[in-house]
Amino acid sequence: MFALVLNDMRSSNIENLMVVKASENRQELVDFYKQNLAEKPWEDGRWSKAFKKDSPLEWNNPAHNIDELGLYGEGIQDAGDISEENALKLRNTKFSGGWYSI
Repeated sequence: MFALVLNDMRSSNIENLMVVKASENRQELVDFYKQNLAEKPWEDGRWSKAFKKDSPLEWNNPAHNIDELGLYGEGIQDAGDISEENALKLRNTKFSGGWYSI
């Protein structure tokens, strides 16, 4: 299982991550991420957004590089053999560090 892990821009702490989508197929997550990116960043009141309006990712900050994990673990993580249902319940997740909470 792979997990697309991002942070909500409305959170006061950038390190507060959550799984926004999980899949057995890593490329499916890459495609989902790229399909939801706006052509260019846009303003919504006081918010600068990177994802398309009304997309499932609109309120998330983008990963710095979708092909590599960011400093806080944002991006696509290998979640091992956890189920998709449980992966989507995770917060403050860093699978590669060996810890997560449901």
